[in-house]
Amino acid sequence: MDAPLPLTVKIRHLQIVGLLRDGLTDREIGNRLGLSPRTVSNNLAHLYALTGVPSRAHLVSLFERGHLTLGGD
Repeated sequence: MDAPLPLTVKIRHLQIVGLLRDGLTDREIGNRLGLSPRTVSNNLAHLYALTGVPSRAHLVSLFERGHLTLGGD
């Protein structure tokens, strides 16, 4: 991971990663948040680029360690 910690992300990103932690698929996350699976996938791609991590598990790890903080819209 190249970005400095903690990383400031949007509330939607925190919601998505929180649901990833619960083991939900893109479709299930989309249903919970009123988003299409494609939108969830696009948000995850943005988070992968922002954080430099390669997987859902790594994103969840950052989330659980408090390295993703709320900022922006």
